[in-house]
Amino acid sequence: MYFQLGSALLVLALLVPVPPVVAVTTLGDGTSYQMGQVEGMTWQASGILTQGCTSSVSGINDCYQMTLSSNPNDNLDPGNWTPRQRNELHFPPQSDGATWNYQWKHYLAPGTGSTTHFFHMMQVFSTADDGPLVTLDPISGAVRITDYERGCNPCGPTYSPLSSYEGRTTLHKMTITSGSNGNLEYAVTDASTGAALISYSVAGYMGSQTYIKFGTYRATEDITTGVVAYVGDFSSSEQ
Repeated sequence: MYFQLGSALLVLALLVPVPPVVAVTTLGDGTSYQMGQVEGMTWQASGILTQGCTSSVSGINDCYQMTLSSNPNDNLDPGNWTPRQRNELHFPPQSDGATWNYQWKHYLAPGTGSTTHFFHMMQVFSTADDGPLVTLDPISGAVRITDYERGCNPCGPTYSPLSSYEGRTTLHKMTITSGSNGNLEYAVTDASTGAALISYSVAGYMGSQTYIKFGTYRATEDITTGVVAYVGDFSSSEQ
């Protein structure tokens, strides 16, 4: 009887699916600012950045994990006027006048919070201007889009509260024409339900040798929490 029961339990154990082992490669270890190339993308990290995620909560298949310290003096990106922490991926620069489609997923862990200072989860970055033109940030408890070129902050409705944005995987889709006669169409939706969260459309100057960045890049003034984010499933195509 005991043999039969043990055999039955063994059979049941063998039938239980075993989660696949996820390979995790450390790109940035958080001890200094580092950068490199991966999957045709450029990565920049002053915090901990891994290819492969230790949690499957985001549902992102090609997943990168980004971790920043709650200590405002740790994981600092050097050479800036004010202290800041960075973990980002970015697509290659696009030619001026070209139109490209971009897509990626982003998951910001619950409890991350925000301050009154910048926290870029996305940047439309102009090489010629050496800075962002349009960004997506959690600031003062809401997610907002800022357009530095056109001087609006926020641009259009914000998404709040931030706590309902955290803990969900978001799908980001962008079509951008760079250059002096540029155009931007950007929309963020819930990756599971398709529900619209925040969007922005504008025509005009869109930089030169412009590229798209995403991840976690924040000022460390007044921070009290660390950051864990998962990003990935990115793609790009020229129209």
